[in-house]
Amino acid sequence: MVVSKNKPKVDVGVGNGDVSSGKQGSKSNQGKNAERNEEKIQELENSLKKALSDYQNLRKDMEKRLDFEEKVIRSDLLRKIIDLADDIDVAVDHVEDEKGWREGITQILSKFRLIISEMGGEIIDAKEGDKFNADLHEAVGIVCEGKDGHIAKVVQNGYKLGDMVVRPARVLVNKGQPAPS
Repeated sequence: MVVSKNKPKVDVGVGNGDVSSGKQGSKSNQGKNAERNEEKIQELENSLKKALSDYQNLRKDMEKRLDFEEKVIRSDLLRKIIDLADDIDVAVDHVEDEKGWREGITQILSKFRLIISEMGGEIIDAKEGDKFNADLHEAVGIVCEGKDGHIAKVVQNGYKLGDMVVRPARVLVNKGQPAPS
């Protein structure tokens, strides 16, 4: 058997039964391989972008949760301080004859309010005559002497931490004038 050295090489294309000469087949396969590689690179880039996006969303969600948990902890502490401030308020209202004592307690109350403010707490602005708002006020009683659905008296200040109500203002609400009998 004699083998010729000048015979062209035969290359079989992948999956298409294509038979072509060596150089052309090699370029064809290289082109297909390059296409496949580009597709793989694109898939990997898309996967990486998606993973990065998921990570950023997770990080944002965790930051929101941590902020909320911090608010809850701060609001619990704030409630305790508010209760102390309320007790001092009551004490000040019941002492009229001891000017020095009253001034001292008033200064202590001011310091408590400063601490409340530094913690981010703020008094809910509730006044007589304001419309009752169930999101900010808690009705602790009803009176029949003024405009229906409006605050007759603020019994105890309410407080909030940012947009979170720590304790609603406790108020007496007008039910309106009683109907004549």
